[in-house]
Amino acid sequence: MKTNNNNILIYLVGIGFVFIAILISSNYITPPDFVKKQILLSVDYTKAGCNNKNGESNCSVTNVVSSPPDHFIYFGFGEYLASQAKLSLEEHRHQQQQHKHDYHYLRVDSNPYTLTADNSIDHVKFLMLTNQSFELPAVGRELVCRYNVRLQTFNTDKHPFGSSVHNPEQDLRLAAAAVNSLDFATNIVADFLITNNQIYVVYERLPFAGPEYAAFTFAIPIRTRQPNEFVELAIAWDAEHQIVRWLIDNREVYRVSTVGYLISREYLIVDRGGREELVFPKSVQCGAGTFTLLDGSAPCLERETTVGGGSGYNLYQELGMDRSSFLLNSVEFGSDEISNSGTILVLDHDSKQIELEEYEGDSAILINNNNNNNSNVDDNNYNDDKGLLDSNIQQLQSSGSGGDTNTTTYEDINIGDDKDGDQDVLPLDIERRVSLYMLASHLITRMGDKMWDFMIPLTLIVISPTSLIPSSLYGLSITFIGIILSPSVGRMVDIKKKLPMIRTAISCQVCALGTSAVLLYLLMRYSESSDNIKSNIFSHVGTALCFFALLISASIHSVASSIMNISVERKWVPKLIKRDSSLTKMNTRMRQIDLVTEVSAPFIAGLLTTIPHINELRAFMIVALFNFASFFPQFYFLQLVHNSASLQLERQEQQVEEEECVQLTEHQQAEQLQQQQQKKSYTLYNPFKDLIRGWKLFIRQSVFLVVISFVLLWFTILSPHDPLLTAYLSSSGYTNLQLAIFRGVGALFGLLSTFSFEPMVKRFGLANTTTIYIAEEGLMVLLAGLVFTVLPLTTATRYIFLILIVVSRVGLYGFELGEIHFVQRAVQDSIRGNISGVETSLTSLAMLAVYIGGLAVHSTANFSILIWLSIGFINIGVITLLFWRFTKPIDIKLHKLQN
Repeated sequence: MKTNNNNILIYLVGIGFVFIAILISSNYITPPDFVKKQILLSVDYTKAGCNNKNGESNCSVTNVVSSPPDHFIYFGFGEYLASQAKLSLEEHRHQQQQHKHDYHYLRVDSNPYTLTADNSIDHVKFLMLTNQSFELPAVGRELVCRYNVRLQTFNTDKHPFGSSVHNPEQDLRLAAAAVNSLDFATNIVADFLITNNQIYVVYERLPFAGPEYAAFTFAIPIRTRQPNEFVELAIAWDAEHQIVRWLIDNREVYRVSTVGYLISREYLIVDRGGREELVFPKSVQCGAGTFTLLDGSAPCLERETTVGGGSGYNLYQELGMDRSSFLLNSVEFGSDEISNSGTILVLDHDSKQIELEEYEGDSAILINNNNNNNSNVDDNNYNDDKGLLDSNIQQLQSSGSGGDTNTTTYEDINIGDDKDGDQDVLPLDIERRVSLYMLASHLITRMGDKMWDFMIPLTLIVISPTSLIPSSLYGLSITFIGIILSPSVGRMVDIKKKLPMIRTAISCQVCALGTSAVLLYLLMRYSESSDNIKSNIFSHVGTALCFFALLISASIHSVASSIMNISVERKWVPKLIKRDSSLTKMNTRMRQIDLVTEVSAPFIAGLLTTIPHINELRAFMIVALFNFASFFPQFYFLQLVHNSASLQLERQEQQVEEEECVQLTEHQQAEQLQQQQQKKSYTLYNPFKDLIRGWKLFIRQSVFLVVISFVLLWFTILSPHDPLLTAYLSSSGYTNLQLAIFRGVGALFGLLSTFSFEPMVKRFGLANTTTIYIAEEGLMVLLAGLVFTVLPLTTATRYIFLILIVVSRVGLYGFELGEIHFVQRAVQDSIRGNISGVETSLTSLAMLAVYIGGLAVHSTANFSILIWLSIGFINIGVITLLFWRFTKPIDIKLHKLQN
């Protein structure tokens, strides 16, 4: 009966793991999409009837009008009135399969541009805006300006600017149409600008209110289009989170979360200088119009020079260049249903043409739930910023010394200044709160992982007590997966948004642990029923299949853990904790948690087996249940981090480093988009290319030798928790109690370094402190080797040997803290995940090399060979760091951390 109860319980655990994975990966534990939509304004024009006496299936009626529709006014500035257009009401009727469809439009025809001004007002040829400014809702809602748009520009190929314009069909400076949302109180503008074959997101601050603030115009090429194509466009304002979003066909394509600040200069086309400041509108107006931008730099896809310069405002009038016009329509409309499409702008006038909508719910979370982000847009027409970034990185890799753009010089690492003025610095109370959330999640994660890692080998020994092969294969499979896939994991973390990645990683961990729990339980039941399986787990087909499935499940768990570690420790922590003193404390607390759980988690797991009536199977089930329960608070705390600091995290994930923009023809654009899709597949399907790509990036980093020094420290058996050293000491007569004390004291000395690190950095500086720590480890292991080989083997020398190894832990963990800080500060955020993945791959390779060394030198009589190989690698690491440290230019200033 007890056996049946155990069976039911373990199967329930496995089902529960799968269920929680489904919950986490779905939207059940996140807010619903749009709870409510409220139309604040819709355009309803008086429409003429279609009275075709001949009964034809298609007909149209056009009535000329002399003023903008109700609820709209012309934009004016002084005597300048942006009204250069002929307006007309138009109706189309189309009959298909006995159904009649009426389409009603407002047609705007901008004549050859003749309207001009002596300043940037010249940009506007025609612009109608809502006659009221709609207040942005404060909490839980968005205000959305929505349009359905088609346009066509004419005669742009007749421009006089020669090679300065590469593709007049897409260059927004010559002629473009726009759908607008803006606020004249702050002069913040969020538009879509559209040309014949390109759609641009426009983020702008106008210079009208004064010269003090930064005035600028950014144009981001988002996707291509055909001249007759209808596209649904929307601009959403979220005042609660101070985010503005651009959507195409109800999919988010761009967002800005630090409104008032410059974004990537790659997309900057007008820069009027000034001081950046965080600002957000309290209300906005919506509108549509036709534009030129002759004083702007070339857009990203056309980058070469400025057209016209300051004197170019009147070029259209002088040269008779024709017009820009476009069609807006809220009803889906096929291009074959438009007759004589030309220089027109058309607004639907009986459907909801311009919608100002309020959405309930937390938009910052909703975007992630819906995967409406730049990197996940799957339409081939979209220009993927991340794909362009990958392309530019690949160009830098192959350009020799020209890749300096992608590296951070050591002079750029500011180790000392807590810059509260940085726009990304969180308020101190929020910084402390997110730090506590991340530490709480880290503690729960590490406690569960360490208990699980401790129980797995014990369980495998129970299953196969006479063979170490299952345990060895288990360790080797995880290590091998780490070597091969870690760079791919790091690159994927760089490209994808972090919260969905974390959600996916936790889901994979849940599924993997649930599957592993069921498989281990089945293996234990098989083992209890057959002595042959105890002696050889591969003697039965069922147990062999279960074991190999266990290896796959464990590998998935290992990859998911890497995603979590890189996403949180290497990406979120340095992004959110900008003050260097706070970052040092955060890194220190995380290492303290690692060391405490390294000792306490195995102790707690082992203690379970000493409780009466709890055997190995029940202890294993308790640990599995603890891991099951831990995923709820683990994800909950990380969700709180995201909610508390969504602005900073969204800025991190959207901002692209300032790489050189590639000039493309229309054919080249299509070719590059195809290449971008192929590059995305490398992350998942070509880990070897990611490994090579990661290495090329890795060796170009200014802290390359620092990371190499850290990796060299892993080529060692001189660690209290190393299995080879533990086995040797056990065979040499040390008791289990002595070995347990040795391991525990080693962790305590490592913990000591986390308390001494911050005071030493304040006194000596980060680089000097890091050098001191690694030199201390090198010296201690060298002395330990001399004691082991030179002095006679006595009880005293045995304990001195162990003490020196324990003391070397101070240097190891202190140096690790410094190395983490260097990577967090010196490696660009856009590639830090990739670099961290390469580092993980190298440390896994070092572990594999140690295992192979143990197989090659398997005799205890030759154990001194492994000791001196370890000493050699560690001290090569010391020399490598010293070379890096003292071959830098003498003018490099290393700042000390300040409180």
